[in-house]
Amino acid sequence: GMAGQMIMKPKLILCLALVLSGLVLTSSSCQSLQHGEINKTSLKKNGVTVEVSLLDTFSAGQPVEMVVNVTNAGPESVFYQPWIRTLGIHLVDSNGAMPEMTPRGKSGSDSVIDRGSFATPAVEELKPREHHEWRVDLGALFILKSGKYLVYVKLKLNQPAPEGTAPFEISTDPLKFVIQ
Repeated sequence: GMAGQMIMKPKLILCLALVLSGLVLTSSSCQSLQHGEINKTSLKKNGVTVEVSLLDTFSAGQPVEMVVNVTNAGPESVFYQPWIRTLGIHLVDSNGAMPEMTPRGKSGSDSVIDRGSFATPAVEELKPREHHEWRVDLGALFILKSGKYLVYVKLKLNQPAPEGTAPFEISTDPLKFVIQ
């Protein structure tokens, strides 16, 4: 009944927090999370690895957190902009359509759309052996109804290109997730 569900929720959220922060090494401590598989994909290009991970199932109305981790294993620094649109998030539903964006997803530093803004955001340096992590709540950027989705990122690096660097992009494989 309802009481049982109420007790489940905090446990589920705590478990999610543990899984996402990487503290849970075994799945045994997360048995209450029956469907909480983490999907991951990573791609390496020019010595830079981009890893994207997110759970395969989310409850409607809960944050849909996608973690994007960029690691520079190359000999040279690469440069990135810390804005969300730098990630080039592509999200489609089961019909191949992009969901409608929230006001936040449409504007400001959280904007998904790359409009080539007038204010040039700060460019950050990712030195060799350093990594940077984005945690993006897709539910804050897109209006996500129940259903199946695919998401991938197309990360822009060295754009704008500092002296002596060539711009490039890293596109990951799509990850599936479901909102129930």
